[in-house]
Amino acid sequence: MFTTYTAPLRRLSIPVLLAAVVAGAAAIPLEEVSLYTSGVGEFVHRGEVEGSGTLTISVPAGSMSDVLRSLTVVDHDGGAVSAVGFPTGEDAATRLGRFPLDLFDTHRLYHVLRQLRGTSVEIVVSLPGEFSTSEEDLTLSGPHRATVSGVLLGAEENSLLIARNEGIREVPLWQVEDVRLADASAREELATALQALADAALESGQRELVIEYQGTGVRTLEVRYLQEMPRWHTTYRTVIGAGSERALFQGWAHLDNTTSVDWESVQLTLVSAQPVTYRFDLYEPQYVTRPPFVPDDASDPFTPSPRTVPEALLHRRTAQDSVADSVAPEIARDELITGMTFTLPQPVSIAPGRSSIVPLINRTIPAETTRFFDPRRDGTRPRAAILLTNDGSELLPAGPVTVFEGARYVGDGAITTILPGAQAVVTYARDADLRITSTGDTGREELITVRIADGILVTEHRTRHTTTYSVESSTGTTPGRGGAPSLLISHPRRRGWELVSPADADVRAETAVIDVAGTVVTVREERMRSQRYSLVDVDDDLLAMFSANRLIDPTVRRTLQNISTLRSALAEHRRTRRELEERRDRIFADQERISTNMSQLDRDSTLYRRYSSELARQEDELRALRQDLDAALREERRAESALREYLRTLGAE
Repeated sequence: MFTTYTAPLRRLSIPVLLAAVVAGAAAIPLEEVSLYTSGVGEFVHRGEVEGSGTLTISVPAGSMSDVLRSLTVVDHDGGAVSAVGFPTGEDAATRLGRFPLDLFDTHRLYHVLRQLRGTSVEIVVSLPGEFSTSEEDLTLSGPHRATVSGVLLGAEENSLLIARNEGIREVPLWQVEDVRLADASAREELATALQALADAALESGQRELVIEYQGTGVRTLEVRYLQEMPRWHTTYRTVIGAGSERALFQGWAHLDNTTSVDWESVQLTLVSAQPVTYRFDLYEPQYVTRPPFVPDDASDPFTPSPRTVPEALLHRRTAQDSVADSVAPEIARDELITGMTFTLPQPVSIAPGRSSIVPLINRTIPAETTRFFDPRRDGTRPRAAILLTNDGSELLPAGPVTVFEGARYVGDGAITTILPGAQAVVTYARDADLRITSTGDTGREELITVRIADGILVTEHRTRHTTTYSVESSTGTTPGRGGAPSLLISHPRRRGWELVSPADADVRAETAVIDVAGTVVTVREERMRSQRYSLVDVDDDLLAMFSANRLIDPTVRRTLQNISTLRSALAEHRRTRRELEERRDRIFADQERISTNMSQLDRDSTLYRRYSSELARQEDELRALRQDLDAALREERRAESALREYLRTLGAE
């Protein structure tokens, strides 16, 4: 049975010093530290307390928000926590400004005296040699000193005004040696302000949280909190041997204790994960901007009238908006991914301000020497590399890798996170033997398929691009043969293209890793392009070209040929009809010309009679044309109907 109290959560920015002081018990020690690659740490203090009491935690001011959002207190034996008290999050200037005497930014005597206006004071002044000691408003307090008593009227940079015995005296500030407050309440206010100033000076950036707990008997109390920590990171060493299929692989975790807490024999856990974290400002007081009340007798007193509220106020943000802004997190978010936890088998001790490296991995893993070539960055020379396989059950965090061949250092590389069962290529040096050149060629686009779907003619065209890599060796060795290391080429994939060969290439998002065994490798990529045509509007030449293509499916080709035949018949009937219409229109024009000429001739003239004969002949021809045109129109409509009906069966109409 235990009770848990948890404050809101947030990321820490300054190390937290936990100095636990428990009446009648030892300080609660730090027992566990968990560090995350996301840059936060979880700290667990655990110890015994007896009865009721308080636990004081000293925290840097900059870490208060982080502690308040993550502080968790657990009493494992039935006790309870009643409250956690702490100073407000205001800065020293704001807090000291609340006292009658503001001493925060005070540097001169007259700065203080200005704030004591109207206070009864006794001012000790030094007397010059020519100063008369018989003046009634002075009380001698020494051979060369006198005391002026009265009410302080004001203070300037060079003088003071004192009211005394119904008169006013100006005292040069350079003569003032001491100022004493005659009013007891004024002395108390000054003492309070001085104490606050002293407390602010002694804070040294620290704030104290006082945890009050109640219970009986001896109990186990646990305190947890989060804080921002330097990102722990991993470095690796690998030792490869000639002809060996495995390599020694060591991983070391680099840790930094930037807190003020002594990590003495703590259980250390390293987590390779990135939890989502937020930034909250929970420590500084948050005030709400409230609109002023503008009275209006003719309106609801709780609803400001547009006639009385200034225009600027009508457009101010509401109090709810201000509250939302004051608590809205400034988000610093990382992706939450499944990670791996490494718990060190032995306790670790790291003093404050010290760093350490601890062994994380020490075993052999499958390793293959190879060469790696990326044409985007390597020019013509590949790099020496190791192909590592993570055959363990834990992931390997990202980090630099130092490579040794036997006892000899040969170069540096790096790995990204390697999941269990995955492989990674670690390049560490330039290869001086191989030279790789590449050539590329994009062939002509060719028609692959033609199909009909829902009355739409869909065509697919294919374009092939070929990249040829040629490998030359200055020593005559061939990659992957005769005991020579293999060659891996990281071929950059063309966007929108599909890699079709080699078939065993490791195809990734932007690259394809190709294992080369030989001196020449050809990479083929294809891009498919589709076009859509309406069967009603497709161009006759394209239709004829598609229907004549022997590579097209026979059923589709016959359909296209049928459409082409029907459209040709329709076109022929339309041509015949248009020719008849053109002949008719020419006769009409000629008849109009003859009629115009005849209107100007004598009816008994020879030319008039010849025109009459011509008109009679044209009328006979028009009668025959009219019959032919009617027949042509019928045939055209019949052909058009046949085409439309055929297209309708294909879904095009």
